[in-house]
Order: sequence, then C-alpha cells, then structure tokens
Amino acid sequence: MNYQEIIKFGTEIYCLDINSRGSGFILRKDGLIGTNWHVVHSNEGVCSKTIVVRDQDNNKYPAKILKTDREKDFAVLKIDNVFDKEPMLGEFDSVVAFDEVYFVGRGLDIPNISLHKGWISMKTQKDGLEILQIDGPINQGNSGGPVFNKKGKIIAIITQTEARFDMDLQSLLQLIPQLQGDITIFGIRLPETLRRIIFYLNRNRFVGVGYAFSIEYIKRALKDLEP
Repeated sequence: MNYQEIIKFGTEIYCLDINSRGSGFILRKDGLIGTNWHVVHSNEGVCSKTIVVRDQDNNKYPAKILKTDREKDFAVLKIDNVFDKEPMLGEFDSVVAFDEVYFVGRGLDIPNISLHKGWISMKTQKDGLEILQIDGPINQGNSGGPVFNKKGKIIAIITQTEARFDMDLQSLLQLIPQLQGDITIFGIRLPETLRRIIFYLNRNRFVGVGYAFSIEYIKRALKDLEP
C-alpha cells in the first residue's frame, strides 16, 4: 500500500454558517466527495451558505450537497474539480476483527490532513447499521474520514468518537467559580490550576476508540449518481 497516495484522498470539510468542521474523502475523479451527514448539518439545520472542501494540497473548493442519509450518517458532496485518481472501494464482508486499518482526516486542531493506524476491535451492528469499532487515535474532527484496509481500499467511514471520561467536565467547570478566595497550596493557585486541567481533559477526551460505518451504504448511493 502506498501511504503517500491514500493520504491524498483525504479532505477537510467545513461549513461557514453553522461552524461545523470534519473530514471527508474523494469518492470519484469527477469531484464527488464523501463525508458524514452530521458534518454538514447541526441542530440549527443544514449548512445553507457555503460548504468548503480543502484537499491535501490546500486547494479549497465550494461544494454542494448531492445526497444525504441521516440514519446512516453519510453525505455525498460535489465540487467543481477533476482529480487525477480516485480510491478503490473495498468489500465490507471481507473485514474481520483484529484487522489492521488506516484512516485519514483532520482530527483535533492539527492543521493538516494526517494518516493514522489502528485495528478493528469489533465488527457488529448498532441501531441496525453495520459498523466497526476501531482502536486508534480517532478524535474530534475525524468524522467523515475514510478507513482503509491493508490493500489500500476504503472499507468504512468514521462516524463517531467515544469519550474516555464519563464525568461531565462542563458541569465541573461551572463549579470552579464557587470556590471562594485565592486558595494557594505550595505556590499553586488551585482554582486556576483546576480550570486548566479540566480544559485539557475536555479537549483530549475523544482519544482512543471510534466507530465507522460500512462503505456499502455509500456504494449503493453512488449507483444513483452515475456520471
């Protein structure tokens, strides 16, 4: 597998009016892009102004939505560009637990699209959908990114991260102002130190486990979008 080649299929996707950001990938050479439904939607509704797709070479393209499925959490976008190559789409049935996988996207605040390695810890169904549980550095921002097998074929699309902590960190943050006075122990100002620790935990809690849905759902949608 050519790592330099598969990372070029990854994209960043963001909506200018609902402040949503995630990952995506080139589906076809004619400018079709795959991502998650929730990347181009929010509680406020669909991205109604401008969806921007940024590729590995930092080129930016406005995009329009061609097809979405909220239940399966996927969206197919179209940009006005022709790519040199398109990725191979694999067979989800061939995937088994403990397979090594690779995924591409823009997680956390990393400025560039990056490639990471993990493995499948479980293949199962969730809410009636075929999904993979992946053990790897999947973070906020990786939603919509492609998952490749060792042959360089896309077998799934990242849809969800799982937090490490069950505590409600935002509620804990709200308790800090209730600490009265400037409490200092061994030269450490407790309220300010606690605030910094909680912000760090909140920012980095989406690390380690994620879920990806079968590429077969996208493949079926592509049949309706034949050029």
